[in-house]
Amino acid sequence: MRIFGFLVIALLLVGLLFTHPHQTQAQPGPAGATAMTAQTASILAYHRIDEDNSPATNLRLEDFRAQIMELEHGGYSIIPLAQLVEALKNNTPLPERSIVITFEGAYLSAYRNAMPILLEKRIPFTVFYASGNSDDTSNQYMGWADLKNLARYHFVDFGILPAVYTHLADFSPEENKRLLNNARIAYRQHFGKEAAYFSYPFGEHNSAYKKVIESGGFDAAFGLQSGVPYPGMDLYNIPRFTMTEGFGDIERFRTIVNARPVPAYDIEPQNHTLSATDGAPLFGFSVPEKDAEILKNIQCFFSGLGQAKLSIIGQTRLEIRPQFPLDDDRIRINCTANTGTKEEPQWHWFGMLYTMNAAERSAAQGEEQDFGDLSSNTAFLRLNTSQDELPPPRE
Repeated sequence: MRIFGFLVIALLLVGLLFTHPHQTQAQPGPAGATAMTAQTASILAYHRIDEDNSPATNLRLEDFRAQIMELEHGGYSIIPLAQLVEALKNNTPLPERSIVITFEGAYLSAYRNAMPILLEKRIPFTVFYASGNSDDTSNQYMGWADLKNLARYHFVDFGILPAVYTHLADFSPEENKRLLNNARIAYRQHFGKEAAYFSYPFGEHNSAYKKVIESGGFDAAFGLQSGVPYPGMDLYNIPRFTMTEGFGDIERFRTIVNARPVPAYDIEPQNHTLSATDGAPLFGFSVPEKDAEILKNIQCFFSGLGQAKLSIIGQTRLEIRPQFPLDDDRIRINCTANTGTKEEPQWHWFGMLYTMNAAERSAAQGEEQDFGDLSSNTAFLRLNTSQDELPPPRE
């Protein structure tokens, strides 16, 4: 009997050693129970951490620490990206107030300053990297040794960018496909499996490129437009909130991590690269009838143009016709609605990101662009220097 007892204890100890929760839950509620009633999670996208010379894509380390502390002690559940994608696919519940953390671009400053904090706390996160940068001996980006060091942690995973982080319009469709294939091959060679997640550089894509990603075997693809994902949405244009200095204060952070989705469908225009001849195209989306209250309270803003004039059709369709022709390279539309009260707001958030066709714009302006052979020119890699998203309106 004594031997049998020792065997039982030994088996229990082995079980404890090899059973690790795949998600880190922060303050899950009474008696450690987490309510599995949510169907979404806000996704945070961090770029550089504590690089003062790049404020457009940087977040101060003190702000990052404050945000992680808020997640740890504010009643949130930080879950892996894979868990969210699975829930979106199958309409399965998630813990209440779920959050996903991602890093865009695999910058060394994020690896050295932010990721150690998450590793120590065993908080899951995903890194999207460009394989061409990892091949370099650059002092800006994580190399393969750094990525493989992270791969030792079961709660860290990876997604890919094209081999070169650049705007889609900078290359021909054929070159963009080649850069995508190079990135997939590099992932397979270094990690021994296929990449499941893809990120559009700068959040930009068009219909043709998106079809390439959809047919490429990825489970999901992610943009950089603000918003909250929801079951039934397009899994190849999932929104994320970009975290930068200009939008990193803790009050706005609390709004983001508590935001709810606008379950939009029939989104127009479908192609996210607009023709320069469109002038002032019609933007719009519909919501299910049960969510019509969202449209009763919604406000939308164009980046650089302020609040948009809305038309609500049949209580469930929103349409926006810009009053002036759009001539920016990047057009962001952010729509927010408070279905709660002023004292206890419940913000819903939906964003759209469009770009203008660069070739048409150049032709219209009589300009010639010669980018040369940029397939291996890492000096050409550009940062997104226009964080033009707007915070929700304050009452």
